[in-house]
Amino acid sequence: KSMHAHALDDELFLSLLNREVNKNGLIGQNYCIQCHAQAAYLSDYDLSNINTLEDLNNLPASIKQGVTCTVCHTMTSPSSSVFTPDNAAAAIDDFHLNPGQNIFYGSIENPESNSFHDSEFLPFYSQSESCLPCHDQFIRGKDIEATFTEWQRVPGFSMSGAFPCQECHMPIKEDGHHDHTFSGIDINFESPNDLENENLNLLKTALSLDFNFESDSLKLDTLSIPIVVESFTGHRFPSGTSFTREAWVEISVFNPEGILLYQSGHIEDSSVPLDLSDEDLLLFTTWLLDENNDTTFSASDAYDFINNSLPALENCYHSYNLILDQSYSFLDIDLKMKFRALKPQIFDATNSHLIGSVPVYEITSSSKRIFNLEEF
Repeated sequence: KSMHAHALDDELFLSLLNREVNKNGLIGQNYCIQCHAQAAYLSDYDLSNINTLEDLNNLPASIKQGVTCTVCHTMTSPSSSVFTPDNAAAAIDDFHLNPGQNIFYGSIENPESNSFHDSEFLPFYSQSESCLPCHDQFIRGKDIEATFTEWQRVPGFSMSGAFPCQECHMPIKEDGHHDHTFSGIDINFESPNDLENENLNLLKTALSLDFNFESDSLKLDTLSIPIVVESFTGHRFPSGTSFTREAWVEISVFNPEGILLYQSGHIEDSSVPLDLSDEDLLLFTTWLLDENNDTTFSASDAYDFINNSLPALENCYHSYNLILDQSYSFLDIDLKMKFRALKPQIFDATNSHLIGSVPVYEITSSSKRIFNLEEF
């Protein structure tokens, strides 16, 4: 049920792949499948007529299964970051695979033998470098999808190899083997609840959200609400295709009768876009910019990007300032950190029926009652 298994077998991806093929032909196809279907990419398999999930049934198993065990476990050495050129052509040429010898490599030093394949230990399988090249892409020189580089920039991580990707995304199970569900944030639209608990549990370890008051009191006519978001994540948050993802704070202020006085960051469901005109909105995401400096959701069209994601292992301080219409004896304030893997704007007429399956996660929350000391 991992998203690696559904890297190609995904209705939204096929829709976006068709969009790229219609725009850029074979270049567009290879740009996508170099990471989503390596077997097709490396064998020059034509996917131009693959438009629906049903079409995948006609493909060889090694191709339709997306990112397979073979792709990851026949790597003999780590690859490098990917630097996509101006024409958005596929740029991965060093997967370093050895798939024909029936040897699977991994991080277990003395693997048990089995009747299916030989097994050999390679130390880099315990390092973040084993997630290259697909998780570190520079587009026209911009580090737009560069999770590995974000991790590497944390002081000490690249030198010591501390907190590799596997520690969070492939934790050790009770039997001593790595979990291969690769929990993260993406979902399989055919079964969107498959990883919901695993993803939420991982997201809950990503950051904390709390108030940052020096005193728990308010003035007669104004209220300033300082908050702090602290990252515990070894890369920016969100990362990867961060231009499709967003994390934000929902804040609600209630009077003593429980009537809502103020709210920012609230949406009714996953199909509703955030109100970007709200100057108080605390939002972590990125926006891609095309050659005309307009926003786009197509990475192949990106010439630059606006990075408003939360830096790794850093704090973000923010303040909400309200003018009150009257004096209150106390106010109740609720904070919630929300997250969704796909912005509603990425969907179009071909895939809009999928939007309701996108979960909106509540990562963490905090509440506080603020008293008006001048009332006492």
